[in-house]
Amino acid sequence: MTQEYSLLWPLVAIVVLILANGAFAAAEFAIVTVRESRLLQRLKEGHPRAAAILELKRHPSHFLSTVQVGVTVVGSIASVLGGAYAATQLTWLLERTMPAVLAAWAPTVAFVLMVVVISYLSLVLGELLPKSVALRNPERVAFLTVHLIRTLAALSSPLVRILSLSTDALLKVFRISTRTSEVFITEEDVKHMVQEGARHGIFDEAERQLIHSVFEFTDTSVREVMVPRSEVHALADTTPLNEALHKLVETGFSRMPVYEGDLDHVIGVVHLKDVLRELDKPHPLSLREVAHPALFVPDSMQISDLLRELQARRVHMAIVVNEFGTVVGLVTIEDLLEEIVGEIRDEFDTDEEQPIQEMPDGSLLVHGSLPLDELTERYELPFRSTPDYRTVAGLVLARLKRFPKGGEAIVEGPFKMTVVVLDGRRLRKIRIEGPIRKRVEPAQRT
Repeated sequence: MTQEYSLLWPLVAIVVLILANGAFAAAEFAIVTVRESRLLQRLKEGHPRAAAILELKRHPSHFLSTVQVGVTVVGSIASVLGGAYAATQLTWLLERTMPAVLAAWAPTVAFVLMVVVISYLSLVLGELLPKSVALRNPERVAFLTVHLIRTLAALSSPLVRILSLSTDALLKVFRISTRTSEVFITEEDVKHMVQEGARHGIFDEAERQLIHSVFEFTDTSVREVMVPRSEVHALADTTPLNEALHKLVETGFSRMPVYEGDLDHVIGVVHLKDVLRELDKPHPLSLREVAHPALFVPDSMQISDLLRELQARRVHMAIVVNEFGTVVGLVTIEDLLEEIVGEIRDEFDTDEEQPIQEMPDGSLLVHGSLPLDELTERYELPFRSTPDYRTVAGLVLARLKRFPKGGEAIVEGPFKMTVVVLDGRRLRKIRIEGPIRKRVEPAQRT
């Protein structure tokens, strides 16, 4: 009976040591993976352990060395117990239970059994299980094990110091920098985190799109969001105030450019409120005198820079010019904000003014001025903007190489594009037919 108990206590000790190894493995995995932003939040809520975890995360070399010391010591003791004691006792037991002809193999069988058992328990209880738990609950595991790691760090501090100095010395021998590289979070990292958050229900689809739009905002030029010259409503400087008021009310705009001669000579921007104020006076000023100075910006300007410029100057509209000084369009603060929050509709917007209409037969009825990039963001279509054209109308004109008549069409692969509505020299509405599929956002895919 004494021999059986002599076998039992090394086995129990080995299991306890393997469980200790598992605690170190879980602590290492949890503290490394727990988010620092979450720890800062818990620290503000008054959790002192959060400060201890943050301290470990900010000194990863010392922390990892401490964990490694614990793992190595525990593993060494388990190996000694398994080889020197448990295997010896197991050999004694096997010699008394195996047939006499096989008794000579008892030491080998005992050794193999101990290796298999210790290896299995070390992998399952010492590595896989604790790391799986830590991966699923990093914050909770980190809070449960931080005191264990801090205690071990205090006890093993001299040894860890020696190990760190030895490691640094070897790194210098091999001419490897001992400085820890700074970890930078890139735009793609944030987008991936937001996408994963949306997939797990942390963000809804509107929030995900809003965050992505903020990143795209800094990469978008004015020419991509401006109202093109062909759709700009403007007033000649000789227009009487009452006619100017009528046009402002009719179009639903509160501001409109004022030009002298033609649109390439914009002299200012008139406000509806200023026109109303002047009409109330017995001797009103002319439209030219009422107009405010216009802000001119290049079409290559980034819209993030333009937004800051509009805010600094306290204006809501800018006239867009190309490299030759020709007016190519205009842009308002509303146009810029729509790039982030989506379309902003007011009481003057109607359903017919929507740039894309999905028809009952599966086709699309789109504005000719609709940017191709905006169209292909929403639908799986092969159309791409080029330096020669950027809109649906531009694509049609580039293919026909002339101005079309109503009802004329072009064919792009399996897609047919038909000119439905002409407005003078403008392609107002174009119908797109073919195997049109709405683009599925990554967060919606299963």
